[in-house]
Amino acid sequence: DDCYFLIGKFLLKKSRISKMDLFTIVLIFAFIYMVIIMYSKHFNKEAYECFSYFNQRETMAKTDLSSFFHSENYFIMSVDYILLVFRMLFPVELIKYGPQYILYVIYQIMISIVLIRALLKIKTNEKIKMYSLFIYFGFLFASATFEPDFGSWIRHEAVTIPVILIMGDFFKNKKNIVESRKNTYE
Repeated sequence: DDCYFLIGKFLLKKSRISKMDLFTIVLIFAFIYMVIIMYSKHFNKEAYECFSYFNQRETMAKTDLSSFFHSENYFIMSVDYILLVFRMLFPVELIKYGPQYILYVIYQIMISIVLIRALLKIKTNEKIKMYSLFIYFGFLFASATFEPDFGSWIRHEAVTIPVILIMGDFFKNKKNIVESRKNTYE
């Protein structure tokens, strides 16, 4: 719902979407995350303990996605969360582990480009493309909270391939081909 309200209402009212609009949305998501953490600390201790645990944990994986600051400060946890989202979308830090990670980095950046293009074309997106955009954002933001390493992220992200294909209009040409064949046989 937050995604629909922020992206659907905030961006669709603008005649042109700027980088500042996207930056503002990122800040709003960080603020929403901070409010959720604050709320959970006071009203849902179990949820807060989960947020805190995932913010503090480190794994033995070489490709660990642990936070930078390991703080329980609401603001710092929110900044860490947004940084983690960007690290997941643009995992260039993996290149330092060797050339075997380059294909993964390229793959993830290609998916991120599809996401950004769909977001920038939000005013002309069809309904199904909008839904796929919101589904992917929901998946991304939930993953940023719970994914322990890049390997887990890529395995779990693989289930979103149909959503990514819809977001990237990869089925649009298929529909046109089917329609043109249908017209040919009539």
